[in-house]
Amino acid sequence: DNQYRGGRPGSPTVQTWRSTQLFDALRPEGDDPRAVTKAAQTGGLLYLDDLAAARVSPSGWTQERLYEIFDERYTNQRPVLITC
Repeated sequence: DNQYRGGRPGSPTVQTWRSTQLFDALRPEGDDPRAVTKAAQTGGLLYLDDLAAARVSPSGWTQERLYEIFDERYTNQRPVLITC
């Protein structure tokens, strides 16, 4: 499970992902890539670890998935924490 909610009432949900795991889960052959996208877009805080480790696809697929997630979060003023 990639979600954490603090022990206090009203604590925000934190989505935690290593970038390579996130992109694997977003691939069409994954269990439910739309659900993963939605969860990454709507959690209280998205923590994306080691973004530099993810391979950038020549087709632009990786960048498109990041844009899809980050644009939705930006529009709704949801925070993102990224490590490289």
